[in-house]
Amino acid sequence: MIMAERSIGADDLGAVGEAEFERRCAAAGLIANKSGRDKMGWDYVVERAPDEQGPALDKRRLFPLCRVQVKTVWKRDAGRVSLTLSAAERLAKPEDPAFVVAFEAEDGADDVQIMSANLIHVTGNDLSRVLERLRAAGAGLKKKPLNEQEITFRIDSGTPFATGKELLAALLTAIGNDPDGYRDAKRAALANLGYDGPRYSVQVALTSEDPDHLHDALMGRRPIEVRGTNAVDRRFGTEIPSGHTWEAGPGGRLMATFKPIPKGDCSIVVRGEDGETVGFDGTFSTLPLPNVPKADERLLFTTPTFELDVRGSGRIALNIGGERLEASRLPLPDWRTLFKLVRLVNAGPTKFEIRERKTGARFEIPLSKAVEDKHSSTGSDLLSLLTRIEDLWGEAGARVRDFTQKELAAAGEEVDAVHRFWKGDLLEKLDFPIAGSESAEATELVLIRVMSVELAGSHVAVGERLVMTNGSGGAGYTQRDRSVATVEEIGEAEDAVTEFAKRIMEKVGAHGIMTLGSD
Repeated sequence: MIMAERSIGADDLGAVGEAEFERRCAAAGLIANKSGRDKMGWDYVVERAPDEQGPALDKRRLFPLCRVQVKTVWKRDAGRVSLTLSAAERLAKPEDPAFVVAFEAEDGADDVQIMSANLIHVTGNDLSRVLERLRAAGAGLKKKPLNEQEITFRIDSGTPFATGKELLAALLTAIGNDPDGYRDAKRAALANLGYDGPRYSVQVALTSEDPDHLHDALMGRRPIEVRGTNAVDRRFGTEIPSGHTWEAGPGGRLMATFKPIPKGDCSIVVRGEDGETVGFDGTFSTLPLPNVPKADERLLFTTPTFELDVRGSGRIALNIGGERLEASRLPLPDWRTLFKLVRLVNAGPTKFEIRERKTGARFEIPLSKAVEDKHSSTGSDLLSLLTRIEDLWGEAGARVRDFTQKELAAAGEEVDAVHRFWKGDLLEKLDFPIAGSESAEATELVLIRVMSVELAGSHVAVGERLVMTNGSGGAGYTQRDRSVATVEEIGEAEDAVTEFAKRIMEKVGAHGIMTLGSD
């Protein structure tokens, strides 16, 4: 096909388009600041004079700077305009709004005529295409330098405008009425476009002692040594090195701990030999390896308080507690459920009845003998301790705060002593001599005795009222009567126990105070 000879060359045609753009900007009150050298990917930075009306000049919003590349092509060309990839990068990447203005021209009888004008907003899919091309270039998929690669934009994808006012309206529609929000959205788009899945992946070379060690590591049960890593950033389906590095630990070894992704949710009912049950919600995981021999298959059931590890060889391991539990702060009912499990598995054979939630599939795993556990020999002592905590805090009208395993262990002896003190079986009757107390008449002495306990920052104090008598001619006082004055939650201040005792003393008209420890 023979191309018709044009009246002017490409550079002159571009000058016609730029002159037309400046004219339409001026007609709409827009300020088109031309780039001195077209090295930055844009021809113009377009501004608009601020509205001078209103007293709150310090709060008015300014028209955002718009970066504009003007492209002018002949009408009969393919309906597209092109930019070098280097120019497209510098146009699209700043957070300011970016546009391509595409003019289509025809030769007239005496002059070149502008036949159409479109404003192409470089956002959404167009911005994504620019970033995808840059990712491919950075990964070496395209050998040419950026200034020798081109990216095209469809002219009819833009908003047509015939006048300066229509140009202004198109800009305002594209930008919206929140310039700050626009920049935030574009910043997020620049950071997130092209990431359809996990951003980073790491290939590692592992060193294991034996297959069992490797399987334990992949199930999250043991750490494993890493001998080599290759971390990549995957965007638009193209991977490049991410630059992530890891520092070796003690002894110059880099250790990894895996966290398996659960296959699904399940409910677990543990049934003791006498039929008593306790229930849990959990997840289950399988060994993340293909073609595993049946004897090496693994099924790991995990709850917040225990793990049940079932192997294809028939070996079953129950791990109660562990590091996760030691760091957990749980409510009292959760601790009661756990210690009930401890009691059941310590007492004798148990059966784990498991139901997968998604499919409803049910199966049973028997433990044929009792399991020794570090928490206690039977779990009964721990359950009794929780009951005493509930009794004390309930009597005080206080809520038992969530607590850790360490906090429970630290408070155990004090809880036991204060509970016994409250029930009146901690101390023998009080009997003490007082020099010079001989009297011809019997007298009474009222005392207040106080004990307190703390669990997870919550303090409960017990106060009892003692009536002491000094018999006629006696040389001391003997306890005649005892009654609990009150059980209250008190503050954390050092003098909280003393203030508590003083309130009781005034209430019952006591003569003195005795504060007791748990020893």
